[in-house]
Amino acid sequence: MTSTDESLLANLGGPGTGTVDVGSSRVTYYDSLEEHPGRMPVVLLHGTGGSTVLHFRFLFPMLATAQRVIAIDLDTPAGALPEEGPARYAEQVAAVVEQVLPGRGVALAGYSLGAVVATTVAATRPEFVDKLVLMAGWMKTTPGQLLRNEVWLALHKTGDFDTLGRYMTYCAFSDVFLRLRTSAEIERIVAGVATSDATRAQMEMNRTVDLTGLAPRVECPTLIVAGTDDQMTPRRQAKALFGAIKGARYTEVTSGHAMVVERASELVHLLSTFNAAPDRHPAGSVLPARRP
Repeated sequence: MTSTDESLLANLGGPGTGTVDVGSSRVTYYDSLEEHPGRMPVVLLHGTGGSTVLHFRFLFPMLATAQRVIAIDLDTPAGALPEEGPARYAEQVAAVVEQVLPGRGVALAGYSLGAVVATTVAATRPEFVDKLVLMAGWMKTTPGQLLRNEVWLALHKTGDFDTLGRYMTYCAFSDVFLRLRTSAEIERIVAGVATSDATRAQMEMNRTVDLTGLAPRVECPTLIVAGTDDQMTPRRQAKALFGAIKGARYTEVTSGHAMVVERASELVHLLSTFNAAPDRHPAGSVLPARRP
């Protein structure tokens, strides 16, 4: 971890930090610690190449003002086959919840790859999940997603990480968001794009995602959040999850794939409201549009 990462973590509201050993993996988690009566703890799962610092630097502290928050940094298991990835990550999530919140259900919220993992946990270990939130998730990797994935892998192989960062910034963020950024801000975003070998392993996993057999097994109340301008996991993917999960509600935010950065405050409202009253809108509902 860099000194910059440590500084950012210090600004996440002073979370407790711990680790859980799961097989060959040591999984780190961050815990806001403070309980809020009437609110179930929220467990956050990051996306591809992400971490608590990279994906939840805004979401974590804002959510923690109204409920306890635990964010898990998933650890790519050594030697895992790509198709085993979500199940192996699901084991890590279950182990952390079992250690940190024994005997308690949680509101499990996953972003991007984290949404795939969260769906896997809810389908295979339902005793750990009372509520489920899927942000920018997807049901089954499509040919279009494979093409984008192949470009990422080809650029990674060449070692041209600057071009890779520019490509992923273009893919992840909406044009509206980028137009409001300065050139210096965009350069910082480009420089922060993950290019590690662990990220490459997750990109290989992404190629094999298929939740068609698992999503219908999810029993808990679920909120699905899609980005209107998401090029990486388009709205039709979120709608496929909405159709497959019988307890699902559906809503959209005006955002690209990187909704945890573009629309953090709106996500805090959606997650906190759903955590407090998941049945405010009945299963099968499309939530009313909010003002941008």
